[in-house]
Amino acid sequence: MPFSMRRTKEESWALREAVRQDLVNLLRPQEIARKHGVSRATLYRMLAEMRKEEVQWLEDQVKDEFLHEYRLTMDRLEEYERQLWVVAAEATRDRDKIEALRLAKEAELEKVELLAYGPTVLAVKRSRQPKVQAGSGLQAP
Repeated sequence: MPFSMRRTKEESWALREAVRQDLVNLLRPQEIARKHGVSRATLYRMLAEMRKEEVQWLEDQVKDEFLHEYRLTMDRLEEYERQLWVVAAEATRDRDKIEALRLAKEAELEKVELLAYGPTVLAVKRSRQPKVQAGSGLQAP
């Protein structure tokens, strides 16, 4: 029986959050189960359900939110960088020019970092999709 059947939704949510915090604090499963008055089997079922939900959450984020936010962030950084180059070109004081160039460099580094890590998340998503078998047109499980 799933752990949530004996608890209200609010109680189940609170227990999950408490368990998540215990995991962050590096408590062992035995300690977590004892602390919350559940069996280890119940705790392991709860953890399995939480992992499934977290995978689904990540997939939803990639599909629905991540790509949109990723693109907006890249666009914003490019706009900041363009504006900073204008400020640097029009600056009359060396100090202002140097500061604008420093900030433009930071914006460029942020873009590079996003480009480096963004594809990693997309690769995770693609790795979870079924693969097509060569020549058969059938999808493998």
